[in-house]
Amino acid sequence: MQQLSVTTLINYIKNKLDRDNNLSNICVIGEISGYNDHFSGHQYFRLKDEKSVIECVMFKGYASFLKFKPKNGDKVIVFGNVSVYEASGKLELFVNKMNLDGTGDLYRQFEELKEKLQKEGKFDQDHKKVLDKEYIEKVAVLVGDQSAAMSDIKKAFLRRWPLAQVDYYPVLVQGAGA
Repeated sequence: MQQLSVTTLINYIKNKLDRDNNLSNICVIGEISGYNDHFSGHQYFRLKDEKSVIECVMFKGYASFLKFKPKNGDKVIVFGNVSVYEASGKLELFVNKMNLDGTGDLYRQFEELKEKLQKEGKFDQDHKKVLDKEYIEKVAVLVGDQSAAMSDIKKAFLRRWPLAQVDYYPVLVQGAGA
């Protein structure tokens, strides 16, 4: 069995994807989430539907031609190519054109739920409890196992409250069983 470096493997996968005509010049419809208009001019976001999510990037040169300001919850039609970002090994949709197609159903459902809870008074100040930081000794964290979020949370606790005992409980964070 041949041993490969990580770089060799990722380059091989990237070349396969880049040469696949079914993954070039494609049109995908979905809802924007995690939108980040980076200071570099590039735009990073996730495109999702009811069952799946794909990471997307729209580089500055293409983003400069947009006729609207994208935001979380926008339903969009994007055009681009599927490839791998070599530095992270992540599969991404490299977007070169985007059209607005209204407000997404997932965002609309989220807003409706938020409005319902607001009317029920769930966000009222009298429901909020003040935590006295001096007495927090033990914290339970429900987080995806081996996720970037778990790593970020661990680093934050070590930096901001190293005296706390933090117990991590891995849970499903996506899909039907979440």
